[in-house]
This record gives sequence, C-alpha cells and structure tokens, in this order.
Amino acid sequence: NDSSGLFRAYPKTMTVSDTRIFYLDPFVEYFSKGGLKHSLKTRVLYNKADDNNEQSNQSTVYYAEYQVYKELSSIEGLHFTGGVVMNEIRSKAELYAKSGHPDNSLNNYAAYSQFDKKFLNVLNVSIGFRGEYYEINKNENVLKPIFRGGLSLALSKATFFRMSYGQGYRYPTITEKFIYTGAGGLYVFPNPDLKPETSQNTEAGIKQGFKLWNILGYLDLSAFWQEYENTVEYNYGIWEVGKPGFKFVNTGSSRVRGLDFSLAASGKLFYGFELTVLGGYTYALPQTTDPDFIYALDARPLPQGATELSYVSTSVDTSNYILKYRFEHTGKIDAELTWKGISIGGDIRYYSFMKNIDKTFYDLEQNPLPYLPKGIKSYREAHNSGTWLYDARIKVSLNKNFSASLIVDNADNKTYSLRPLKIESPRTIKVMLMAKF
Repeated sequence: NDSSGLFRAYPKTMTVSDTRIFYLDPFVEYFSKGGLKHSLKTRVLYNKADDNNEQSNQSTVYYAEYQVYKELSSIEGLHFTGGVVMNEIRSKAELYAKSGHPDNSLNNYAAYSQFDKKFLNVLNVSIGFRGEYYEINKNENVLKPIFRGGLSLALSKATFFRMSYGQGYRYPTITEKFIYTGAGGLYVFPNPDLKPETSQNTEAGIKQGFKLWNILGYLDLSAFWQEYENTVEYNYGIWEVGKPGFKFVNTGSSRVRGLDFSLAASGKLFYGFELTVLGGYTYALPQTTDPDFIYALDARPLPQGATELSYVSTSVDTSNYILKYRFEHTGKIDAELTWKGISIGGDIRYYSFMKNIDKTFYDLEQNPLPYLPKGIKSYREAHNSGTWLYDARIKVSLNKNFSASLIVDNADNKTYSLRPLKIESPRTIKVMLMAKF
C-alpha cells in the first residue's frame, strides 16, 4: 500500500505533474527519373509539464532530415546515400533557472555520406563520414568529424561474417549542463563546463542460419570493444556546502568489452502447433582505465575540507575497476506456442548483481543523516546473487478481427530493485482486447 508498505515515495519527493504533448511528423518521398530517391522527414514536438515543486518545464523540438539515395551506374554494385540533418531545441524551465537562465537552446546540424559496394555477391563493404556541429545558447559551439566503416562476408549459403569500426561523439544535453533542483534532501547540480564524450567502437560477429525439422532460425555471436574519452557519469558528492547530491561529470577514460549472443527461431511442429523462440545474452565488462584520475573536488566545509573525487575514492568495489551502476550479465529468452488461434507464451529475464555504486550510500550506514535514505548496504548484502524475472501471457483469437489477452508481468511477485532506492513493480495482471480492421 502507499502509506505503510514498500511502494511509497521517499518524503518530499512526490511530484504532481500536468503534462501536455503535441507532435507533428510530415514526411515526403520522391523518386526522380534519373534513379534518385529523395526523402524529407520533419518533426515538431512540443512538451509542457506543470509541476508542483518548482520543476515545471516546457520545450519545443524542430527536426528535419533530407536524404538522397542513388545506385551509381558508372560502377556496378555501388550505392550512395547522403543527407543533412537539423535538430533545434528551445527550452524554458524552472529546473535551469538557478544555474543561469530558464531559457536555453541547443542546435545540432550534421551532414553525412555513405558508400556501399557489393563484390562478387559475397562481400559488402560500407564506408561513411559525418560532420557534427553543436551550438548551445549561441555562446559555445563545436565541429566534429566522425567516421565509420564495415564489411559483411558470406562464407556459405547460411553463414555470414561481419566486422565494423565506428567513431562516436555525444554532446552534453541542456539538462546535463544546467539542471539545478532538489527533492527529499538530495539535489541535482549543474555542470556548465561538462565536455563532450567521444568514443571508438569495434565489433566482429558471425551469423549462422539453421533448419531443424520445420524450424528455421539463426544464431548470432559477436564481440565488441568500446573506448571512451571524457566519460560522462552521474556521480554523488557534496557539490555545495551542506547540499549533497548528484552532478554529471567527466570521469576520464573508460572501456567496455564484451560478447553478445542472440537466437531467433520459428516454425511448425506437429498437429498444427507453431513455435517461436527469441533469446539473447550479453556479457559486458565496463571498466575505468584511469581509476586514480581526480575528476572533481567536493565542497565539504572545514575542518574536513574538500575531498578529492576519483573512481577509487567514490566506489564501493574497485576490485576489477567496474564502472558504477552497470550490469555485467543480462539475458532474456521468450517462447510462444500457438495452436488454432490460441497462443501461450512467456519470458525469462536475468540481471546480474550490480557490483559497484557510489560509496557514500554505504557510508550512510555508519554516519546516517536525517534527510538521506539508509539501508542500501544491508539490502544489497541480502540480494547479491542476481535477479531472475518471469512473465507469462495467453492470447485467444475470438474471430478475424478481435483477440483477447491475459498478461502477467513478474509472475512470482518478486520484490526486487535494479537501481539503488528504486523498487520495481510487483506482479501486474493486464487484460487486453485488440481489434484490427
């Protein structure tokens, strides 16, 4: 219940919000006589939220992308794709007023081109370039070129090998730079000096098709390696005297390596039964490569004085330099059996134990503060073996146009938390009627 049970808001964190959203997405495609395909996609998105705790905000997003595609007849099998993109954001929010001004703008303009070439019907090669321009509040701007390339090779009729390399670039959002708010004794602080995050990503994989009786499907296994500079993370600290909370900061360089496996299969069994199976598993090793880098000083008053913040000084587990708030193992498998308009299915999900979080939450166990939550350490010690979740569903086709479904999420009503201080939903039962015309 909402007053004495688990599912209740922490004191002074409840927000009542009246939200209005409007969007319009006009688009047009045109094929010219010369073999050119022209595409124009646009969007206007308006969002206004009136909140009761000085967090009201409104924004308007203007988006447009023009793209042209052509198969170049001068070189057999060569395809060209190019385009330009505009994304402009206008924001007015109380959330940003205390860090400067409630009115902020972020403009992003980009141009890109990509060439795809097929060789001997077995090898596809792709090379692309993109230029990104960002401007925030008309007083800070940056231009960044990025590159990507990849190939796909057919080793046999049902076996494919692929490899790709790409550069990434993420400019900070208005929220990351200018948000200033608080609730329940915790605050979120602005960081106008936050730097863009850059990355490099390499991936190699193999996809194998198969047929088992009347079941068709594929198995896909890939390995990935990502390198990040100026990694942006949401970290805890005393960023103003007497005000604990979180801020987006650049924590140095980091690396994510891992494996990804997926399975998809479907087909007919016996006596009219049909089976569909979808599954996936990801192993990721997210690590800092600069654990002693001091990314900030907090604002603790004398006599203790400012504290140097680094990965080592702010983490509860530094044994393998795992980044905070990350899962190393995640997996899901979904299966559905259908017979004469009746479908029975379900899925199993798994999240490994989150090894590393902000050390401050553990420190609160020994030195509790009246306005900050406690109990995270004891909860994590009692729930340190990962989380298994089970969902179930049944669907019945009533006729050609109507179907009814019973859906049960978290079927065994597990009490669990995937993020500190956030308890997830209990068993949820939904009845749904669908009509198609």
